[in-house]
Amino acid sequence: MKKRGMGFYVRKVMPFIIFQIAADFVCTLLASMYPYLQKLLFDSDQKLTVIFWYAVFHVLDVLINYVGMRATFAQGIGIERAMKHDFFKSVVRQPKKEFVKHDIGTYLSWQSNDLAAVEMDYVQPMVDIVRSINMFLIYGVVIFGLVDWRIGLVLFLSSIVTVAGPKLFGDKMASARSVHQEKIAEYTGVVKDLLEGFALVNSRTRRQFIGVQDEKLEEMCEKRKLYGKAKSASIAVNDMAVRVIRIASFAAAGILLAKGEITIGTCVATFGYVDSFLSPIQSILYDVSAIQSVAEVKRKVMDFLAEREPDGREKADVLNEAIRLDNVSVHFDGFSMEHFSYSFEKGKKYALTGHSGSGKSTVMNLLTGDLEAEEGEVLIDGVPLAKLDVSELVSCVHQGEHVFRAGFWDNVTVFGAYPDDLLCELKTRLGNPVLDAVAGRTEVDNCQDMSGGERQTLGFLRMLLAHTQIILMDEPFSAVDPFTREVYLDYLLKEMDSETTLIMVTHDLSERLKEFDEVIWMEHGGIKKDFIS
Repeated sequence: MKKRGMGFYVRKVMPFIIFQIAADFVCTLLASMYPYLQKLLFDSDQKLTVIFWYAVFHVLDVLINYVGMRATFAQGIGIERAMKHDFFKSVVRQPKKEFVKHDIGTYLSWQSNDLAAVEMDYVQPMVDIVRSINMFLIYGVVIFGLVDWRIGLVLFLSSIVTVAGPKLFGDKMASARSVHQEKIAEYTGVVKDLLEGFALVNSRTRRQFIGVQDEKLEEMCEKRKLYGKAKSASIAVNDMAVRVIRIASFAAAGILLAKGEITIGTCVATFGYVDSFLSPIQSILYDVSAIQSVAEVKRKVMDFLAEREPDGREKADVLNEAIRLDNVSVHFDGFSMEHFSYSFEKGKKYALTGHSGSGKSTVMNLLTGDLEAEEGEVLIDGVPLAKLDVSELVSCVHQGEHVFRAGFWDNVTVFGAYPDDLLCELKTRLGNPVLDAVAGRTEVDNCQDMSGGERQTLGFLRMLLAHTQIILMDEPFSAVDPFTREVYLDYLLKEMDSETTLIMVTHDLSERLKEFDEVIWMEHGGIKKDFIS
């Protein structure tokens, strides 16, 4: 994988950052004149002129600050767009065995919380530090040049003591925040799981649902409490450092005024400049603490956003001979399959049946590559499946095929990935009440509102449009009415391209089994030999 640093994303929005800094620089120059104009109000006879420029500077400040804020929003949107695009791309480019290491809730939490944390508490603070340094330098020059160099020197020397503040608690904050973000991901996953099981909520189970949520919520809040403790300590130290500067400058101004070495106007201006001078220092302290607190989260995000290299697998789109399980062994959750071998030949129709837990789904998962064999191999025309990209050769339909929160056409074509030119022909050849009903709902916005039978019909059409030579089906018509199921089976067994290999898991032991080329009865992770037809 090719790792990316934050610089990759910052460069995408650099024009907006430069504009922010430039606008802020001008605003700071204008603001630096306010205390000086206050000084002139006391010490000058041109009071109307002073008042006029005071008003003009304020109007210009508001206008320039407005366009600067627009640039800030544009920068945030640009970073968010780029990072979320790359995040989703990284998720969908993972092999399935890597994808399933995290639940959906974790991915959602990473996208909604971790990416936002990096954008708000790393990228923007980095920009703000540059802006604050500009303010620090401008106010420093003005204080030294227009107010009193001795007060400027006190401000400068006392500000040095603030540098150590963020370092005292930076590592502790980073660790606490990283743990808190992980707990947010866990909590999001639990809540998603519970809400997906809402059909099971009733007067007997509601309390348990709430209890499970409360348990994870409490864990998350405890970690947030630890993060809050570290952050509060850091803020308190930073605040104390700033107050040291305020006290030192106040004392210096008081001593100089008592000695008669500065005027009352200079003293008033000093207090105004002290507040202005402290603003960038406070901002720098806060931004440095924020950057340190999100360091671990940023590292995790950047590792995940690393550009994934092509996996180098050879594309396979034609089956010449057979797909074979060769001496395969797998073990999990009390299930065992030992040295299983079988060849599924090109153009044949296979029915895979047997009791629950007999190994049917295991065979299907091995054939799709979703499950890796501990021993042996899955071979396509003699080539290991792991070395092949079979997306144009193999399609799989499950009884619970996913339906997107999208319209009919987006669902059957997977957002245009599969051509829809066969759909009219299929509707004519498969015309039946369910298919007519589904095809008649081409204008629906959310196909998740469809019935179970309609959803399975939609999955069936999606598989046909994928137009692959190997079709794997796991109880694909369990929710379809008997008449429609017969129509679909007629198409698969009698009208399908003779080059297509069909492997179907079924519990249907009707006469239609005889129409398959071979029926395989699975038992205890193996084949019941005397049942092979």
